Amino acid sequence: MSLYEIAAEIGRGLLTQLPSALLVALTTAGLTTAGRRRRNRAREERNGESSGG
Repeated sequence: MSLYEIAAEIGRGLLTQLPSALLVALTTAGLTTAGRRRRNRAREERNGESSGG
């Protein structure tokens, strides 16, 4: 196997794994952001009700 063939195999492996890794990273980031927003909103609503009452 030549160096070029080895590099091509490595490149092919990276290309097949990169999309799924990217999808997992984006999904994880999206879920944590959504969860944080939801928690912040819930906390603000609780604080608003307790101080306004």
